[in-house]
Amino acid sequence: MQKAICLQAIVPIRREPSEPGEMVTQLLFGETVSVIENNIQWMRVTCDYDNYSGWCDSKCLSIISEDDYRQLSETNYAVTSMLFAPIIEITKPSIYWLPAGATFYFTKKEEFSIAGSTFKAPDQMTLSTNERIENLAQSFINVPYIWGGRSSFGADCSGFIQTVFKIYKTRLPRDAYQQAGCGESVDSFSEAKSGDLLFFENSVKKIVHVGMLLPNNQIVHASGKIRIDTVDQQGIYNTELSKYTHQLSLIRRITLY
Repeated sequence: MQKAICLQAIVPIRREPSEPGEMVTQLLFGETVSVIENNIQWMRVTCDYDNYSGWCDSKCLSIISEDDYRQLSETNYAVTSMLFAPIIEITKPSIYWLPAGATFYFTKKEEFSIAGSTFKAPDQMTLSTNERIENLAQSFINVPYIWGGRSSFGADCSGFIQTVFKIYKTRLPRDAYQQAGCGESVDSFSEAKSGDLLFFENSVKKIVHVGMLLPNNQIVHASGKIRIDTVDQQGIYNTELSKYTHQLSLIRRITLY
């Protein structure tokens, strides 16, 4: 199957092969895809990271050979933890601003060469080994909410959580209901710990929202923007609106790799 790589900061993946089509997710720099269908202008692709599928403008991706893909699979990589990380494309030269969650492969010292381009990494782009995941999650506060987004330029609730865990090289599926099947169940809110994932349901008991528990009964989540609200066994209480906005359904604890 033909492979391609995203060498732009962010590339939208749409439900249909058209510019007005709904963006269902995004590819971040360094992520690879399997090309399912290619009609020259549009490609139907599946992201190798989370098996999410959709349509992408063909101009936004770079086709790579099986040998290049195999090399990437066997190469050490880093995931950016900086909200906005500059990298230099040496072959142009030009500067790209990458979002948190972008992937950089160290094919040479601080360099990454693929599909005819060579990129140089910033001096500090990766996570401190002692950084707690809930602290990293809070660094995203005020990032705007974007349906289908999964980066520090804009994210939806599950895209935000997926990317935070990606920085820790812990793979989660794309959507909240899928993430709700990961990790270990926590029986009650009183047993939950900071860093646990809280999932919320709609009126027909479908999981539609996710956030991360913080100390002192707070939660960081994407709702209008990435924000912190109060949470309890009933759900999320928005002090600005003076009401509960999300009903708690279940709690999961994810082990970091």
